[in-house]
Amino acid sequence: MCGIKLKEVLDAAHIRPKEKRGSDDPRNGLVLCASHHRALDAGLFGIEPDTSKIHFNPNGPSGADLRITHSGLGHLRQQPHRDAL
Repeated sequence: MCGIKLKEVLDAAHIRPKEKRGSDDPRNGLVLCASHHRALDAGLFGIEPDTSKIHFNPNGPSGADLRITHSGLGHLRQQPHRDAL
């Protein structure tokens, strides 16, 4: 989301939480910095399944406010499974 590559501040984040029938399959995950992991878990942004575009909660902060620099997941070598999105 932001381009941070320091392993010390990166998390493995579930796209679909395990509590909502998500799995530990790597296709249900994203590597995010700790701040963006929390923002995803808080519902401040999500990912459109059909386009892999990042969308933001209309009542929440913008992408600029969250310092998200990508508009979608197209830059990733391995894409999450559509069912996880």
